[in-house]
Amino acid sequence: MVPLLIATIVSLPLLTLITSVSGMTGGWLVNKLVAPWHPYWGPLSTSLEWSDLIHGLSTTFIFQISILLIGCYYSLRASTLAVLRRNQV
Repeated sequence: MVPLLIATIVSLPLLTLITSVSGMTGGWLVNKLVAPWHPYWGPLSTSLEWSDLIHGLSTTFIFQISILLIGCYYSLRASTLAVLRRNQV
């Protein structure tokens, strides 16, 4: 259970940051093919606030806890059923 906890705590916030950065970079790339970079990064840098980042990461932690609890529950349940089946034979 501890490796699952560590893997979940490390991987989900990193995946959130990677997807956020790749989304912004993809939007920039599409805009660069159509228009210069300033119309994209200028409004993005002025309209993006720390509360947006905090909100995105807080939802990540909520999903992280739910994934962890559900995964641990079904993992422990599956291993218990496997032990019971092995002992019945």
